[in-house]
Amino acid sequence: MIKQILKYTGLVLTGVLLFLTAVIGFGSRWGLTKWGKIDIDEIIFQLQSPLEGTESGILNDYLLRGLLPAVLLLIIYIIVQILLGKKKKARARLWFTVLCAIASLTGCIAVSTYIWRELRIGEWLLAQNSGADFVRDHYVDPAEVDLSFPEKKRNLIYIYLESMEAGYADTASGGLFPENLIPELTSIAQENEDFSGAGEKLEGGYSYVGTAFTTGGIFAQSAGLPLRVSIGANNMDTQKSFFPGITALGDILEKEAYSR
Repeated sequence: MIKQILKYTGLVLTGVLLFLTAVIGFGSRWGLTKWGKIDIDEIIFQLQSPLEGTESGILNDYLLRGLLPAVLLLIIYIIVQILLGKKKKARARLWFTVLCAIASLTGCIAVSTYIWRELRIGEWLLAQNSGADFVRDHYVDPAEVDLSFPEKKRNLIYIYLESMEAGYADTASGGLFPENLIPELTSIAQENEDFSGAGEKLEGGYSYVGTAFTTGGIFAQSAGLPLRVSIGANNMDTQKSFFPGITALGDILEKEAYSR
């Protein structure tokens, strides 16, 4: 009886390990292929965010390319186990299970190495444990500063560009293309402040950890802080407000009777 329990426990655990390895492997390859060089802080933030509002095409693409292959692999594993069990080929079934377990463990190591390398987790961990604390040394809380506005206030136009970067400029201007795809924006940047120093090239400034993705960048620009959240510490889908303890640009303008 105990021998039978151990045998079927081994079959189930091998199937679960095979499935999880396949889900993580196909899923990570789908994500890194579709989104390119994404930031690990962006992944952590997205894990915190609800799926509500996500385009159905993205979910369908993941189900097709990330989840379906893993499901098919599990189905094949189950079918082979059933067939070998019916034909009472105990030795063949044992070898098949062992080979699947070895393949799963090997795949797990390979997937972990792939994710570690592509997401630059080693660099990220070093950055978390570095002695430098840029925010501690430079952040000033607007709530503790006396801000004065003129009696006749001026309008403020704040424009965000999704997926825009200096790389769209030509190589002579610091971009990546032979022809400048954003000539007007390049001129505006060169004539004003673009955090590239004294030169004409659009080199841009340094991005602090937690500011290199869209939501993090917008948050950093308006609050002066990086968007850093821990899984489980801030469930975004249950919040009625976004970091209510932080005074951001919108809070300051609202207090001064600005309206959108």
